[in-house]
Amino acid sequence: MDIWPVLIGVGCAALVVLIVVGIVVSVRRERRRRAALQHWAWQHGWTYTDKPRVEWARRLPGTRSRGVTLMLSGVVDGYPVSVADYYYQTESTSTTSSAGGTTSTSTSTSTHYLTVVVVRLGRPGPTVAVVPRHGLSKLGRAVFGEGKTALGYQEFDKAFKVSTKDPVAGRQLIGPRLAAEHLAGRVPAWSLHGADLMSWRPGRLKDPAQVVELARPVVQVARLLGH
Repeated sequence: MDIWPVLIGVGCAALVVLIVVGIVVSVRRERRRRAALQHWAWQHGWTYTDKPRVEWARRLPGTRSRGVTLMLSGVVDGYPVSVADYYYQTESTSTTSSAGGTTSTSTSTSTHYLTVVVVRLGRPGPTVAVVPRHGLSKLGRAVFGEGKTALGYQEFDKAFKVSTKDPVAGRQLIGPRLAAEHLAGRVPAWSLHGADLMSWRPGRLKDPAQVVELARPVVQVARLLGH
């Protein structure tokens, strides 16, 4: 009797069982996570919303399947704040060649998760973003010099890039105190559009105790705008 077909069948069955168990465990873990966030919101006077429709989601990465899956809204240090889970998907294509000279193409999909913090300002401001400089940005600055949006604070302009169509408004919005907070690493990259001040970081919101601590650095940006 050839035992290999039997072993292959047993192996396939075991794999299916492991996949099913993994899915069940993942679903239960996600339910517990959401329940913990809902309970925290109820305890602290915040609002929990599943799949909210928010205008600021258009500014987040992704062009395919994407969306805000949940959001907690409340007040931190006098500012209306939302902390949300967001996901987007990307596709990658790879081509392989066989020994016979034929080629085959396969496409895979990856899901990326972000935790987003949005602070609602009392009035709208100019569209401005501040991000750390990396390779190409540093090279461009070294080759072409300071751009029109440079603030004039050498250390800040060396480490960070300001994006805006209104350089004058950008310089009015980002003063010495806010620039110093960026250089000290106490505030994150951010963007302002209308009255929504936004920042995000990779990963999903897991611990409810993180909600306020995630919001506070962005609230600090809001406080220091114009200073």
